[in-house]
Amino acid sequence: MNIANILFSAYLAFGQPVPNSREVVRYGGIQAIHADGTMSLRMSETGREERTENGAKHVVVSCRDEAYPFELKRHFVLWDDCAVAETWVEIRHDEEGPLRLVRTDSFAAEIPGATNVIRVLTLAGSGQHEAKVVESELAAGQTIATSSREGIHNAWESNPAMMVSFGPSTETAGEVLGVALEWTGCSAKSVRREHDGATKVFIGVDHQGGPYVLDPGVTLTTPRAMLVLSHRGKGEVSRQFHRWAHRHLMPHGCDLHPVLLNSWEGSYFSFTEKTLTDMMDGVKEMGGEMFVLDD
Repeated sequence: MNIANILFSAYLAFGQPVPNSREVVRYGGIQAIHADGTMSLRMSETGREERTENGAKHVVVSCRDEAYPFELKRHFVLWDDCAVAETWVEIRHDEEGPLRLVRTDSFAAEIPGATNVIRVLTLAGSGQHEAKVVESELAAGQTIATSSREGIHNAWESNPAMMVSFGPSTETAGEVLGVALEWTGCSAKSVRREHDGATKVFIGVDHQGGPYVLDPGVTLTTPRAMLVLSHRGKGEVSRQFHRWAHRHLMPHGCDLHPVLLNSWEGSYFSFTEKTLTDMMDGVKEMGGEMFVLDD
């Protein structure tokens, strides 16, 4: 298994005919109800572009429906300085009226069966009990799905990230796919294992509140999803995500940040002006450079 095969595999669209089969895709990453009420998609690739941007290779794959003026562009950014790929989708149409998007995953791909054991690791919890590790084995015909609709507390209820292990894995050994969504709103992710052993992986915005109405000529851009494929266990997935965040997400990169004291653990909700100025004076004596009043 390699990351290129996973990235550039066909984007799963609901109703899409399965090659060499009489079946259609029933678990798609994108599902649309056309202006005339039709619910299926038949997407075909129409072209590819490749360019270099900021030390990364940016590939754009264009697709179009065979029957409707509905099109999407799949974007892939592969960084040179870390083993992380970013992917997202642009969706637009020129139908006679608005259509409804029931699902708009940033990443949706099928990975051929290669092992008898698939395990899915997620992080869930609540305030002061965040990021509890939950890892479960995925049996044939089953789906493990989690979502979060808690607004600003989304990462507490269900962190928008997961790891999928193909075979036994530890922190230092095993084949593991890490997937995360660059998104602070409501999110959903799932892993489904078919009876033939294939594994479908999805992550994107949660649409349980209702479909997104897309007017003709308007482009909808999904949040970016990040992917890491590790052949050295879960720990390598974490390190590559951290490396990417330091170099390409954090505004100051890997530069040293000011030494900070946060008031929370020192005073919680019980403080006066003197409480705070005493804390400021104390951290200044120790070389602190910044103070934050928390709550």
